[in-house]
Amino acid sequence: MRIAAAIVLSEEERQVLAKLARSNTASVRSARRARIVLMAADGMDNTQIAAELGVGRVGVGRWRDRYLELGLAGIERDATRSGRKPKIDAAEIVRLTTQTKPQAATHWSTRSLAECLGVSDTTVLRVWRAHGLKPHLVKGFKVSRDPKFVEKLEARKMRLRYGGTFIGDFNQVLKRGGVFAYPMLQNKPDGKLRIL
Repeated sequence: MRIAAAIVLSEEERQVLAKLARSNTASVRSARRARIVLMAADGMDNTQIAAELGVGRVGVGRWRDRYLELGLAGIERDATRSGRKPKIDAAEIVRLTTQTKPQAATHWSTRSLAECLGVSDTTVLRVWRAHGLKPHLVKGFKVSRDPKFVEKLEARKMRLRYGGTFIGDFNQVLKRGGVFAYPMLQNKPDGKLRIL
């Protein structure tokens, strides 16, 4: 059977923990953690402390170890957690949107691209908004053949802006900078691109 490490408190540490355990303004979690450390310092084992406070034995052991390792700072706040890892990065979504086309369609929709990548359509929409992509608003969406298109734009702190209306989109580009793409015109069947 594993024996929990003993906690030895100085008089000053004991006073700080006792004050925290009795405090009406401290969070319930902080007060409970302070009580755990005080009871551990009085020689109680983890099972006894857990039964007395109505918490789990493993949790008592965790807070005992955290106090031994980090002192009062170890029980004042929760340890940081890594969180969920992102499934795909924004550059891949931008690359697929600007350089590829889906089968049997003229441009990607949020749902079709999301299904292709295995992410939610909200994720795709969020990336499109951040980069100013609106492939669904133009008649002839032109695919860039430059494999480093996204990196070049981001290096110049520019955003993509594909326009179906001239005045509104041109004003946006003038205000924020970026790439302005004209859709297909009668005298320019391949469209044209201006970087401002």
